[in-house]
Amino acid sequence: MGFFKSIFSVSLLTMVSRVLGFVRDQFIAFFLGSSYLSQAFLIALRIPNTFRELFAEGAFSSSFIPTLAKVSHDKEKQQNFLNDSFSFLFITLSLLTVVFIIFMPQVITVFAPGFTGEKFKTTVHLAKIMFPFLMFISLTTFFISVMQNLKKFLIPALTPIIYNIVLIASIFAFKDITPNVAVALSYGVFISGIVQLIFMYYFVRKQGISVRIKLPKLTPETKEFLLKFVPAICGAGIYYLNILVGSIFASLFDGAVSWFYFAQRIYLLPIGIIGAAISTVLLPHLSSNLQTTNLKEKHFLQNNSFLLNIFLGLPCALAMCLLSVDIVGLLFQYGSFNLNDTLQTAAMLKILGLNVLIILFNRVFGSMFFARNNTKIPAIIAFFSFVTNLILLFTLTKKIGMLAIPYASFFSSLVPFLIYIVLIIKRNYTHLKRGVWRKIFLVLFANAILGVLFSFISKTEFIPFVKIAMAAFFGIGYLIYCGSILFKRKVAHTN
Repeated sequence: MGFFKSIFSVSLLTMVSRVLGFVRDQFIAFFLGSSYLSQAFLIALRIPNTFRELFAEGAFSSSFIPTLAKVSHDKEKQQNFLNDSFSFLFITLSLLTVVFIIFMPQVITVFAPGFTGEKFKTTVHLAKIMFPFLMFISLTTFFISVMQNLKKFLIPALTPIIYNIVLIASIFAFKDITPNVAVALSYGVFISGIVQLIFMYYFVRKQGISVRIKLPKLTPETKEFLLKFVPAICGAGIYYLNILVGSIFASLFDGAVSWFYFAQRIYLLPIGIIGAAISTVLLPHLSSNLQTTNLKEKHFLQNNSFLLNIFLGLPCALAMCLLSVDIVGLLFQYGSFNLNDTLQTAAMLKILGLNVLIILFNRVFGSMFFARNNTKIPAIIAFFSFVTNLILLFTLTKKIGMLAIPYASFFSSLVPFLIYIVLIIKRNYTHLKRGVWRKIFLVLFANAILGVLFSFISKTEFIPFVKIAMAAFFGIGYLIYCGSILFKRKVAHTN
């Protein structure tokens, strides 16, 4: 499957998953609002999700796929590497799961220092139910990485859809036989991990690939993987760690955990659809391409990733910054989620929207280094990001309250963005010709017009649904018009 077709297919399935995710979040908002049950569930879920993103989706895949690509020509080496890396992941996560379940009260004290009383006890209980999800979904990610290395992207893109379907179903299946909806959702998270693991294992086996658990051996391939895996935890995972730290600080403000979560769900939509699709497809393609001397193809992959980021990401950022109240109100203001919840969530979303394009580029920049088997540089850059985030949270929280969280998120992403730009130019990792620059300026000009239209719409007295419909109309027109100009001929001829 071609580069653009792969991106489009993954984006489409990711969009379906995100739509289901919003349906799921609407049910959470409807039944729980910003209550203590909502905050307890979201913090409890954040813990295994953060470790999943650190150990599996971020660090594991970014160090695993390039190494697997190098040994794919030798079936024996490939099989040994698969067995050793799978065993390493299984043993590590098994121990981590047992330790965390035993010491969960102490863990919650660290992750939610503002929680006390019934809120604290509920969070501990929900976290114990959900934490095994970490093991199931991490092993699932192993099989996803195997499929992606084979350039099979569609099946892996279905796993988030399964996750959301199971969670939505669990609300209605368990809400009448469990104490509350938060507990019902927690069991849904647990079950979804098992279902996704079975699903991915089945399709990997259909590719003729099998793995077995054994005592891992430190082969040259395994050693290379582990040496890259540890710094990759910092490089690929620091973004998720910053989200976790933001949730920790949000626990100090009543209701802020829920507001921060719902704002994140909106602002992560384009990052999840655009960024995940581009970086998911870019990493294996670029890893394989760098084994050759085809510089033209390398620049084609990277430059069009940049162009797609701006073309698709900038309008989303404008909408979040200019129409935040209407977006939040339309999506979540039902049932227990009231007007105050909408306004507080929108205040966070407006700031987080500034971050969208920066994070999209940081993902592509990171993939450019990971594909070159360089996990050290992203790890160092990530360290500066993490330190920036902590410093700003500690200094701004007392001055501007919970809004320190989205501001810290923005500046902690801006720091790595600027460092990546300097390093990529210095190392001559990419080359933008005049044709690419013309397309970038066209997109920027079109977005300036789009921004004026969004600003005008935001000042009208129409109900949120009409405002968002108007913005969507202009947004679709932008995509059709600019897209027809940008991609009317093969990009390879213009690069």
